Amino acid sequence: MYKNIIARLKNRRQYLKQSGEELSAIIGVNEKNVGKWEREESVPNAHNFINWCEALDLKIIFTEDKTSVHEYYPSNFIITELTTEFNEVNIEHEYKQFKDYNVSEAKLSADWDSLFRKWLRNAVEFKRNRIQRKSINTNPEVVQDRRQAIYDVANLRYQTQQKQTKLYTIK
Repeated sequence: MYKNIIARLKNRRQYLKQSGEELSAIIGVNEKNVGKWEREESVPNAHNFINWCEALDLKIIFTEDKTSVHEYYPSNFIITELTTEFNEVNIEHEYKQFKDYNVSEAKLSADWDSLFRKWLRNAVEFKRNRIQRKSINTNPEVVQDRRQAIYDVANLRYQTQQKQTKLYTIK
């Protein structure tokens, strides 16, 4: 985890096109310190670490070992298991949808495998419901019969309301 954080800090410095000397001046440490920290030859104290993050305009967020979906990709074992369990859907396509959704929501999780499995269950259910809706009989005669039944019910209600209205007006 530490190596990952240091790599992010180094990449951010490079992205901002700051030299180690410029960064060390902002943090208020010796020029050599930033280089040592980035090469993992030494570890900054908490004060310097916070200053380092602030100098690169980064926020420090403690997440109880939760990670973003950017760091998640199901292992081969999980993919094999999911492909067997959810063979009705395209796992790769659903993974992309899952990742896009969770990135847009900025979600963090300690167990992405469980969330992805739940996502796939929902995808299978959605697909089954969609297929079931498509399989409803759309024969023109059946549709016409349904329309007539709806019309008859609506007409019956209208007639009932008319009778009730006449009764109120007679009294």
